[in-house]
Amino acid sequence: MKRATLITLLGLFFLTTPSYALAKDTLNAQAISVRPIARSSTDLFDVLSQFIKAEQAFKAAEYSQSLTLYRTVLLYDPDHIQALLGLGHSALELGYTDLAADIFETLSSKTLSPNETRAFAIGQSLSRHAQRAESDSIAGLKAAIESYPDAPRLWAALGDIHVAAKDYSSAAFAYNKARALGYSGAKYAYKFGLMNLAQQKYIIASTQFKTAARLDPDELAYDSHYRLAHLLSGDYIRALEHMPAERAGQILAQTGRMAIKRGEYDLARLCLKKALEVSPRYYVQAAQDLAVLQTR
Repeated sequence: MKRATLITLLGLFFLTTPSYALAKDTLNAQAISVRPIARSSTDLFDVLSQFIKAEQAFKAAEYSQSLTLYRTVLLYDPDHIQALLGLGHSALELGYTDLAADIFETLSSKTLSPNETRAFAIGQSLSRHAQRAESDSIAGLKAAIESYPDAPRLWAALGDIHVAAKDYSSAAFAYNKARALGYSGAKYAYKFGLMNLAQQKYIIASTQFKTAARLDPDELAYDSHYRLAHLLSGDYIRALEHMPAERAGQILAQTGRMAIKRGEYDLARLCLKKALEVSPRYYVQAAQDLAVLQTR
């Protein structure tokens, strides 16, 4: 990707809403041009200051903040390799896979130091894992792990692939390896929760999601999955207690859709009807899913 194209994409991404869902939508919208800012000695000091703050935010797992700060650095210095790497990894952590892929594509033509090469190789592998078919992804991840066996995020991604393939013992090994290498305790518990959810071990999964939410209360996905596990187990009271109506509607609608895919049509009808009752915002999705059930 050309430098000007990347700057345009960055401008589009960061001048729109920080919401995950809306940010993903706006990546396909009309681009907003952002030009590099002319630099003075004062500007260079500001770049260094912003870069230090970005690195600190990334290490503290404050990825939305690090994303914004790395972007600020790149407005002043579009060729700042470490800021590009940080932006790419922040995008990966937030699930902005298209943005991450574009950044690592840009970096592929750059001259990198050994440390930068490591960060690039890990990021590129994770980016490809997020976008490619399973067969391509697992080969790429295994190759990356051979080169960088001490990278916990690579092991965690490998675990995800094993879960998708229903190879749960291999997944557990990969997740345990990731944790031993310093992978976040909250994310580790969440991964095991998802693995047990896939095996319909709902009570075990709910306990693991609860652990993840306790370790990182700011991550709403952990609490949402805790409640989802209780819904799937039939414990509706615990699933929805102390929850605002809008979030309850979202979780009920998602559970209904999952139940349809699993062939649990009675549960699907119950959840979708409740979603309509508690949150009109989910009327369209829930109504469409209910219509699907008319043929079942």
